[in-house]
Amino acid sequence: LDRAIGDVLARVDLASTYVVYFGDNGTPDDARPEGTPTGFWKGTTHEGGVRVPMIVAGPGIVPGQSERLVSALDIPATLFELLGRSSRGFEDSRSFADELGPWWVGAPPRDFVFTEQYEPSTYEDRAIIARDWKLRVWDPDGPLGPLPVKESIYRVRRDLKANRPLDPADPRLIGLATFLRVRLNSLPPRL
Repeated sequence: LDRAIGDVLARVDLASTYVVYFGDNGTPDDARPEGTPTGFWKGTTHEGGVRVPMIVAGPGIVPGQSERLVSALDIPATLFELLGRSSRGFEDSRSFADELGPWWVGAPPRDFVFTEQYEPSTYEDRAIIARDWKLRVWDPDGPLGPLPVKESIYRVRRDLKANRPLDPADPRLIGLATFLRVRLNSLPPRL
């Protein structure tokens, strides 16, 4: 993949063309981190299902890395800013252009991002990620099944493989869990 991306970037005039590359729905099972279980990476709210690579190259882009929380939703506003155009109509999109070079304004960084896997009446898996923390809420057998909804908190920078879920009822995490739960529940209901 590195070679393929390098080949594309070598053939594009980066002095006049922007290239945005990002993954979709996580890591395929055959590319999961070594030593992790199979079957829960791509298409889930586990870190392997939501943490994807992103590369932005082009005129004025300063090479580097960023730890900023970015949603795919933020790509339109960023591209519009890079092109000097209005992003009207993309009010939920936030430009991260300021991460790409000091001459762009960008928007205030996101405090959190949402992700979900949703299949009506069969399964629901939602998560909110706020910097170092993630609250994952999932219903293993759907709203009509007998199993209760489950919640876990992860310290994602220390546990990228999500091997060590923390209990949201832990007294040290109750305030954080409440903060994350309120924001996760602020998503509009599905119709």
